[in-house]
Amino acid sequence: MSLASVIRYTWGQCTYGANLLASWLPQNLGDAWEWFANYQGPKSSRPVPGAVVVYGRGGLYNRDYGHVAFVEKVNSDGTFIVKEMNNAVNGGGFGRFDERTSTMQGVEGFLLPPAGVSAMPDSNSGSGGLNPGDLLLGAAGAAPGALFGAAGSVAGGAFQDALGWFLGVIGDVAGLVFKAAAGGAGALTGSLINYSVAESRKHIVALAVAAVVLVVAFT
Repeated sequence: MSLASVIRYTWGQCTYGANLLASWLPQNLGDAWEWFANYQGPKSSRPVPGAVVVYGRGGLYNRDYGHVAFVEKVNSDGTFIVKEMNNAVNGGGFGRFDERTSTMQGVEGFLLPPAGVSAMPDSNSGSGGLNPGDLLLGAAGAAPGALFGAAGSVAGGAFQDALGWFLGVIGDVAGLVFKAAAGGAGALTGSLINYSVAESRKHIVALAVAAVVLVVAFT
């Protein structure tokens, strides 16, 4: 599937889904109900595996745009299995594929691939509505979110580390106060200075990140 085919029809609509499954479809066939009249390739009045079925406007389908779907299988009773996008049945909907059994009700006709063109979709088509173009665009959109999410996790972890260290320092200082009380003010001051320097060196990165997080949060 080429990137050009991604922009032929509006993402998420039935026309987009049909084009994913039948990449041989030309551009600019119009709205779904217009496809049968506008398509210049071979057509059929009966379902054929690998064809694209065109449904008219109204009835079971959209009254303004009609509907299109890809024919996967034809049953012995004349019904056929279709795969389609933007039809709220069997878990389908906008941007999502579903499969269902269709009758001839509302059918305008079937579009067939040009001679020599494979009718069945390749393995990269029809997987939940994604194709290489979608993956490329999705990755481009997801990258900033992933980057900022990772940065937030690191900053959050560092902030929690710094907070835990700070609370631990309070407890340690309280212990030093009681332990050094008998030694006088000079001994207490020396103990506190030595402890603070040692602990600050161990947590300098966490303190720096936490400081940046606080500055960003309150500016």
